[in-house]
Amino acid sequence: SGGATAATATAAAGPIGGVPKPFPGMFQFLMGRALAGAHVHAHGAAWNVLVHGEKRWFLFPPETPQHIAVVLRAAGLEPKFGLPALEWFRTEYQVLKRSRIAPLEVIQRPGDVIWVPEKWGHAVINLKPSVGFAMEIGFSS
Repeated sequence: SGGATAATATAAAGPIGGVPKPFPGMFQFLMGRALAGAHVHAHGAAWNVLVHGEKRWFLFPPETPQHIAVVLRAAGLEPKFGLPALEWFRTEYQVLKRSRIAPLEVIQRPGDVIWVPEKWGHAVINLKPSVGFAMEIGFSS
């Protein structure tokens, strides 16, 4: 997660033409300009490697999403899924960081690997033009 996805390769859910599945998930090549990123979302577990640039990650434990809407509405904001990352940061994040459900935050630099556990909500903003890759490990329903 965390930038314009330039290329994606997805493994099939089972054997491909009798050949065993190469990996149980989705590989992504990521690159994006400064201040680009990904809105809050969740999926199967994933590791994210940064090759170039710098990213700011916002992580929410699995039990958090149902509380986000309550906190935002109490502050007079209607939650908007899919907001561009920078708009989310300028609006919803400002409310959440002052609440009891503020996200965990980390800065990722070249060579760092971020592990996002399954079902953890997360958003990311590129602090500098960034290049990296990610591997989602399986998908849950």
